[in-house]
Amino acid sequence: MELESFVLYRIFSFRNGGSSNSPSTSYSLLAGELGAGTKFDITQLSEAAKEWLDARVTEQVSARVADLESLVQERVAKARAELESRLRAQIEQEMMRDVEQSKKREAESKKRCAELEESLEKKMKEVQENERKLKEREMLTRSEQQAILNKGGAMRAPIKLKLGFGK
Repeated sequence: MELESFVLYRIFSFRNGGSSNSPSTSYSLLAGELGAGTKFDITQLSEAAKEWLDARVTEQVSARVADLESLVQERVAKARAELESRLRAQIEQEMMRDVEQSKKREAESKKRCAELEESLEKKMKEVQENERKLKEREMLTRSEQQAILNKGGAMRAPIKLKLGFGK
């Protein structure tokens, strides 16, 4: 149990920026934290054992940190992929809506264009009909004028006026 406390203390000091040579990891502090009535006394360890234990704890902490970083990277990649997927779906929906609106506007424009063409054709027919009626009236008016002028039988010769001196 005391060794676990030492390892936890080393992990804590490592996370807080401590290193194996950090003064915050002094062995007297560790011994004090382990309690007075413990069977394990870190001060009785040889320097080589302390260094090995310190290196082993640092190695395990580094491995755990690397595992955590890997896990964080995986989660970030997964979140990024999910976000990209949602954005892609949202963009596709917006594009589909835009395409539908565009097709709707195009259909409305074609309908208006057809209505305008039909209206124009009707107006052109009306204009042609009015021109035909106008020509008929003019023809009728001319024929009536001719009939009035020819009422006496023959058309009279045009009146010639000569103004001037001479022959």
